[in-house]
Amino acid sequence: MSLYPGSILFIKIKSCIDILVKLGFMSTTEILEQVLDPFVDCLTPDAAQKIVGLRADSEAQSRLDQLAERANEGLLTEEERAELEKLRATFHVITLLQSKARRILRNGSKTTW
Repeated sequence: MSLYPGSILFIKIKSCIDILVKLGFMSTTEILEQVLDPFVDCLTPDAAQKIVGLRADSEAQSRLDQLAERANEGLLTEEERAELEKLRATFHVITLLQSKARRILRNGSKTTW
């Protein structure tokens, strides 16, 4: 299964996170870190380096910039607001993965967090 905005896996994970956050159990970041830790434990230094180097393609970055600008101007439609939220959530997951990958590279170990 793929983890991208709109994918079934993304929607299921987001739904579970939303429920736990609304119930006050944990923050979104805390939940994501718990979900991602087992994945990150499997990373080799080579895979960690590739994750650190991930960048949004120009189309995704351009769309994010466009939506963010419209949001700042108060011009987003509901559809655009939902799209922006999905993009932000995706970038948040990638940022967390990159942070953990940097630790692997810095520490030379997959188990030190």
